[in-house]
Amino acid sequence: DSFAIANFSGSLFFFLLQLKWFQCFQSKAYICLLLYFLVLSFPMYQAWRYKAPFQEASVEQTWQFSLLVAGVGVAGAAGAGLQTVFFSLSGQVGSTYTGAFMNGQAVAGLLTSSCRILSKIWFDDLPPFDALRTSSSIYFISSLVVVLLCTFSFFSLLRMPMVRQSRARSQTLAEPTQDEEERGSLIEQGAPPPLPHPEDAAVLKVFAKIHPSAIGVLFVFWLTISLFPGITTKIPYAGDDERNWMPILLIAMYNVGDLAGRVAGGYLCDGLSESLVLSFSLLRVSLIPLFLFLERSPLALAPFHNESSFLAVALLAVSNGFAATIFLIKGQGRVSSGPQRDTASTLLALSMTLGLTLGAVSAVPLSIL
Repeated sequence: DSFAIANFSGSLFFFLLQLKWFQCFQSKAYICLLLYFLVLSFPMYQAWRYKAPFQEASVEQTWQFSLLVAGVGVAGAAGAGLQTVFFSLSGQVGSTYTGAFMNGQAVAGLLTSSCRILSKIWFDDLPPFDALRTSSSIYFISSLVVVLLCTFSFFSLLRMPMVRQSRARSQTLAEPTQDEEERGSLIEQGAPPPLPHPEDAAVLKVFAKIHPSAIGVLFVFWLTISLFPGITTKIPYAGDDERNWMPILLIAMYNVGDLAGRVAGGYLCDGLSESLVLSFSLLRVSLIPLFLFLERSPLALAPFHNESSFLAVALLAVSNGFAATIFLIKGQGRVSSGPQRDTASTLLALSMTLGLTLGAVSAVPLSIL
């Protein structure tokens, strides 16, 4: 819970900053990528340095844990910066690419689950601390490789003709235009012409246009993170599970379902209204008592408890990916290209992160229930 709250709080703080300063996006990408590399290097150093677990509570243990939580917060902020850059870029190019952006997020989760399953298979016979240390080192090394590949792909993407044209059009629209006759009359009257003002990108004006989508995506992610991964990983297995595979497989089921939902949302977006998707999202509230029931009363649904658990997680995941993708695509489509699209992308990403943060906070009392 500490890591989740730190990560989402860092993201939320960075998004709030971007509402005021959304400029120089390549420079921001450089800074965020540097922070990502630094944060990923810290756990690798910790895994190399500590070859045995702490035997008792100490000042050093508290200090190292605090540093790790702070690092997660910095990673969340850096991730927020990169996410807005990519999300805004995809929105400028077209809604199809917003769907691809969402699918890429889901694929990242699927890769993480795959790494966890493989490390469980390969290192399960080792002592617990050695298995954790080895799998963590491999995970963070592979993460650095993935980030390097994504960095190369990002700067290659910026050089594509289609992206160059979209960015050039966006910058052209960002330049304030004014009727020449009006400017001439003002000059003749002795009044100075008004200063350029990116009025179209005003935050409140853009939010008034996209608020249904922003509220929808906030609600979707709030409910999802309230249940996943906290309560989801506590659902017990009805039977013999000495190697504790149940939480790992439930997380894998979620990532598969989330990807399927995002792909379906990208294809079906045009045929569905936001009001219909919002009504569908409200029905997801019924998943809260279902998950609490599965966690607290595993024998009540015997002999179908395990199947019911996987089905519930699949419903949560598919509905999350499906609704979130539609809200984000339709939200970007409510404004014109240019500065409005950049502001809309930041606001939608902010709403998503606010939902994630609220979900991480509300997961704490739900876990106690």
